[in-house]
Amino acid sequence: MSRAVWQLGQAVRECGIALERAGARLSTDFSFTEPLSRHREILGLTNHKPTINEGCFIAPTAGVSGEVNLGAGSSVWYGAFVKGDRSKVTIGSNTSILEGAVIQGGTGPVTIGNDATIGQGAVIRAAIIGNGAIIGTKSSVGNGAVVEAGAAVAPGSH
Repeated sequence: MSRAVWQLGQAVRECGIALERAGARLSTDFSFTEPLSRHREILGLTNHKPTINEGCFIAPTAGVSGEVNLGAGSSVWYGAFVKGDRSKVTIGSNTSILEGAVIQGGTGPVTIGNDATIGQGAVIRAAIIGNGAIIGTKSSVGNGAVVEAGAAVAPGSH
């Protein structure tokens, strides 16, 4: 049922864009400017829609999809992606997911605590990251890993 509603919404949206183009042509304004970005930062997948709490920042080129809970004051920066399509992703408050980082569930959920920092290009899969932890640039934290509160993972670590 929810898939059918989603498809209907897409069809209505496309009809609106077509009507906007037709109206521009009829008013002798032959230039058409797309008022909306086709990129959607927040994307629900089937029955799961991300929960974005107050004060969060999601960059225009970042993506948050599926079963994701983003805590108050957290940020997802440019080119970063948080995927909750296979399992739940929970990100605490005041946590920064920096440029190009990828966070996704896999064999289990991902839990990232409060005040954590996930470095540029880091990859987190089905892991638990404690409060105040720092994951270095281009490092990988794999399935089932636990990074304790206040710990740091060196840049480039696997």
